[in-house]
Amino acid sequence: MATLVPTTPDIVAAMTFRDNEDFDDYDKRATAKLNELTARSNTLPEGEVKGAVIGFPRADGRALYLVVNDKPLKLMHLPYGDAWHIDAPTLRGLRLADVQQRVRGNRALRSIFGRH
Repeated sequence: MATLVPTTPDIVAAMTFRDNEDFDDYDKRATAKLNELTARSNTLPEGEVKGAVIGFPRADGRALYLVVNDKPLKLMHLPYGDAWHIDAPTLRGLRLADVQQRVRGNRALRSIFGRH
């Protein structure tokens, strides 16, 4: 079972729209942070999930999470874009094997299509 840990202040600061901010400035900052996390995720060794960015389809986008720990499984929400969340029962039912499969799928997509 997965548990949710608080999102770190640096990620919140990078991915939160500020009052009276130009949208392009926000988008560049938030996307740069997501790209940084994703680049690190993409270089994880085979079988490693700690540090992986995983996404779940939600509405018109994705709910994004960073794997903070594998045993016990802990995820951190990434409030990127619309900041979608997965519902609590999905989060509670998520197993390490589910996360490993999602990370393998992301790796397979990158091998086919390049950067994902």
